[in-house]
Amino acid sequence: MKLKRFIKLKNLSEIILKKNKYNPNILAIRQLQIMRPHPVFLKDYDNSYNDEEKKIDTKNIFTKIFELFLNLFKENELYYTDNKFSNKNFEKKILFLSHLINSKHLKNNDDFYFGDLINYLKKNKYITCNVLRNFTEINSKNIYYKNKKFFETNIILSKSVNLFEEIILVFKIFVTFIKLKKLKLTGKLEKEFFRNLNVFKFSGSAYNNLKLVFQFDKILAKYNPKFLFLTFEGHSWERLIINHVKKKFPKIIILSYQFSVLTKHSSSIYLNLGKNFKPDIILTSGNFTKNKFKKNLDPKITYINIGSNKFNPISQKSSKNSDVLIIPEGFKSETIKMLILSISAASYFKDKKFIFRFHPMIDQKLFFENLSTDKKQIPKNLIFSNKTFQNDINRTKYVIYRGSAASIQALSFGKVPIYYELQGEINIDPLFMLKNKFYIKNVTELEKVFKDPLLKNKNKKNIFFTKEYFDKPNFTSLIKYLNKL
Repeated sequence: MKLKRFIKLKNLSEIILKKNKYNPNILAIRQLQIMRPHPVFLKDYDNSYNDEEKKIDTKNIFTKIFELFLNLFKENELYYTDNKFSNKNFEKKILFLSHLINSKHLKNNDDFYFGDLINYLKKNKYITCNVLRNFTEINSKNIYYKNKKFFETNIILSKSVNLFEEIILVFKIFVTFIKLKKLKLTGKLEKEFFRNLNVFKFSGSAYNNLKLVFQFDKILAKYNPKFLFLTFEGHSWERLIINHVKKKFPKIIILSYQFSVLTKHSSSIYLNLGKNFKPDIILTSGNFTKNKFKKNLDPKITYINIGSNKFNPISQKSSKNSDVLIIPEGFKSETIKMLILSISAASYFKDKKFIFRFHPMIDQKLFFENLSTDKKQIPKNLIFSNKTFQNDINRTKYVIYRGSAASIQALSFGKVPIYYELQGEINIDPLFMLKNKFYIKNVTELEKVFKDPLLKNKNKKNIFFTKEYFDKPNFTSLIKYLNKL
């Protein structure tokens, strides 16, 4: 997709949302809040992708229906928990809304998104409960029973609700579909936006977001927190939850944490639908993103830089070897693209090791079970890592990436970031703002990077920027602010 087409779609979607923002069914539609021009997100708007390409990152409607009935059979609760904090002191109660993308993360002391913040608040006499959305392939009931200790203080949302509520949700999707069809037929801008687009698919994307509101509403009513923390990336569900809380639970103070990357063309995270759709406080991972929000979203909102668990002390130590780390994002299509590049690069540069590191959202075993590539084609110097990120960083000099936030972490360790750019796509580089950086479009261009005599000096200028992006975690200002409220 061309940048001009993306900007036009973005502008049209914003107009449609602003006209229909008080309709929760419309607000819940994922595709109306275009996050950034990432190839995975653009598949719903770009007919140049064939059906097979579109299926890589999304399940078909029949699989989704089958899984829905399977979860209805396996799960019989709105959520699972042994938490008893509903009777605790209102002034000190905090609910977090976070995400479980890998069941192994439950064994960690820190939350995958909020880092050590939850533990820090507990140490400062706040009563916390972390509500997890389940994005794993395991049903929530099984996760709950296998991690009972964790759920003494926390909650996991079910993948399904009761049959009656699921039928109501299906009805809402049907109503949304009719509404979109009418908009497409009667509205000039809507007709232009929805031309050649799958209106039914757009309607269906609201399903899980509306379910989330239903589930979370019950939790808020029962636990009655003073503060609500949630992640902030520009997803439709974020504004849906914020608007619902501000209407039904106006005393709750909402804090949203921007934890990941902003790219050159990030879009919906800056969308301004009015104060009823914005958090009261935005927490940022660094000063770079804090200043971006002040400029592009709303300078009147309170912003607090609390840093990030992605922070690493800056290091300029040179690696003893010249091996390469590959870090794909948490999408199957992106993982395949990077794997194809890695096989080609490892075959071409036999004197180097290429360490392929899967994103936590990708199950390595399932990925290879569904991969058509013959394992015999994989060179011996291409290694699939099961080690820690730190270990992989220590044994490499270069890092090849596309949209991964881990590229910023790698740069802070003095690694040389190399952005893999595909022909005809819009830039999705989280390090787009840096100069003296390396871009490649094919394997042979890597040779120029490896042989660049000014490599070290070029990289040194960029390393110190990483502290602006992912700052050292510091919750002192946040605690002072909360104590005043």
